[in-house]
Parts: sequence; C-alpha cells; structure tokens
Amino acid sequence: ILIENFNVSLNIFNSKTIDCLQELENIKLKKLSLIANFRDNYIYENKFLNSLTTLSELEIQFCKIGHILSKNESFFSKLVNLKVLQLKNIENIDKIGDNLFDGLINLENLIFERNKIGKIEENSFKSLIKIDSLEFKQNEIKEIISGAFNGLNNLKKLIIFANNDIKFGKKTIEGNLEISQKVPDDLFKELNSLELLDLSCNRIKEFDKNVFEKLYNLKTLNLYDNNLTTVYSEMIENLKSLTNLNLGCNKSLK
Repeated sequence: ILIENFNVSLNIFNSKTIDCLQELENIKLKKLSLIANFRDNYIYENKFLNSLTTLSELEIQFCKIGHILSKNESFFSKLVNLKVLQLKNIENIDKIGDNLFDGLINLENLIFERNKIGKIEENSFKSLIKIDSLEFKQNEIKEIISGAFNGLNNLKKLIIFANNDIKFGKKTIEGNLEISQKVPDDLFKELNSLELLDLSCNRIKEFDKNVFEKLYNLKTLNLYDNNLTTVYSEMIENLKSLTNLNLGCNKSLK
C-alpha cells in the first residue's frame, strides 16, 4: 500500500496509538502532518519516527517537543529520504545544537516558524549537505553563534525574519564567547552559493563591514525594518552579483 499524505492533527496520542503509527512503515508513507498531537514524552521515548524511512515531507506543529529537540540528540536520524521539514509553533526550544539534524542527508528545505528558540549554536546544520532553503520566521531567536551556518555550501536561500532583538556571539582570540548586537564578519562565511538573504524586521543595529565578503552569488539582500544607523560601503561593494537591495524603514540610517 502506498499512502502519499497522512494527516493526524488534533489527537492526544498515548502508547497504544504510537504503536499503531509505527506500523506506518508498511504503507511507505511520503507526507506526514502532526499538529497538536503529543503528550510530552511519547514521541521521543517511543521513537516512532524511526520507522518512517520513506517520508519525504514532515510537518510538526503545536507539539510539546521543545525540550526534546533541545537535548541535541539525532531526533530525525532515520528519515534519510526526507526533503522538507517544517517545525512550527513549538515552544521552549532552548537551543539548536550540532547533532539535531544528523542523518537528514537529502533534506532540501527546513522551515522554523513561530517557535521560541533560545540559541542557534555553532555547526547546527553541518550535516544538511543538500539543503537549498533555510527559513526562520517569527521565532523569537535570542542568540546566533558564529559558525551556526557552517557547512551549508549549497544553500541558496536564507531567511531570518521578524525575530525581534537577536544577539550574536563570536569567539575571541582567547576562546571566550563575546555577545553583542553586531552581526560578526564570519557569520555567513561559508554560504558562497547563497542567492537570497532576508534579514528583515530583526532590529539589527550594526553589521561588520566584511560580513558579506564571501557571498559571491548573492542577488537579493533584504535589510528592511531594522535599526541600522550605518551601511558601510564595503558591505555592498563585496556583493558583485547583487541586483536587489532593500534598506527601507531603517529610520536612523545615515
């Protein structure tokens, strides 16, 4: 049996229903939507996602798994055919660590929307070797650490939209982590295939003048509605492929 799409939204699963879902392996499921389903630990302790190796698209919304994702274990590691992953309306994701997405070797599109994310750590997405699009929309991100996007050499679209007052962390020569509201020069250093970068509505105050130095293929840069006071000429001069630039609604821009 081949079921392409399966929606099991608005259910409160217990151990028996999880056991039933594990039988989905036999129907070679392609697309699964889980919305407002899980009690705190059932999805994790039973590891039912491990049986869904044929999945190509997974959507999880309003499920209480933030504490589980924060453990930085290889939660999705068996979903080797997954191409699209959407995580929406999940509270209390304390951090996105460097092992969470291990195993997702075919993932092309990763979407975070309306979650509450504490920190995006170094090498968080390093195992996503085929990813083309990475989106963060209205996630209340508190910190992004330099090196967070390491390894994403094939990424073409990065959206970090409406995340309020993001702070950025960079290691000093002494190895200490320095936190500020300035976007550091090495945050995007490995994104040399990037074509679209949307950083709008984040209240960003300042960029390092060399922050876009490695973005040789960037065509669209959206910095709309931040708190920028200065845009260094070097920032734009480095962007040899740029055709679209939005600096609107930066009211203090000189």
